[in-house]
Amino acid sequence: MVIRKSKSKNALDPEHSFGLPLSQTYYEAACALLEQIETKISKPVTDKRYKDLLRVSAQSALLPALFLVRHTIELMLKEVLCLKDIAQKGKKAKIRMEHNLLNLWDELRKAACDDFAEEFKENIVTLSTILECIEQPINELHSVDEPGTNFRYPEALEANRLFPINISEVRSQLDVIIELLGELEKAYMATIDYNDQKD
Repeated sequence: MVIRKSKSKNALDPEHSFGLPLSQTYYEAACALLEQIETKISKPVTDKRYKDLLRVSAQSALLPALFLVRHTIELMLKEVLCLKDIAQKGKKAKIRMEHNLLNLWDELRKAACDDFAEEFKENIVTLSTILECIEQPINELHSVDEPGTNFRYPEALEANRLFPINISEVRSQLDVIIELLGELEKAYMATIDYNDQKD
């Protein structure tokens, strides 16, 4: 398959994800694949050969799904960090090229504590609660895929560190992380809007 520019009005352009942040497009793909895996695993089938075929099909989709999950989180962290840069007056958004989730998370966690400790005191959900809920799954993903390549190049992955996996739990944790990072994103957007109104 050759990927090239197309003049067709129906062509997809990966650089312009229909106005959605790139993390959102990966999130939707991850959710679709996780749902497909879950459907295959839970499908009631009496024919053992067909059931085994469904299970093998589901397992072969697992690493791509986990890659999409991890990449969604990495992109969302980077997007929120860019907003943090913009919110700090006079700073240009820094493009972060690294793939280490812990480093990205550590930078965002420290910045959020400095920038929003007071604002979140009034909320029902405290900043520390948000940060704790994000940190645990990021630590788990990092422990399995520190360099960000293990789900792409599975020969580096130790299978015994990965399995068994509860697909429903992966999906629900991804949803929580995206929702909570979205709260930080909204807080930085509000800061940017406030700064723009002052100027």
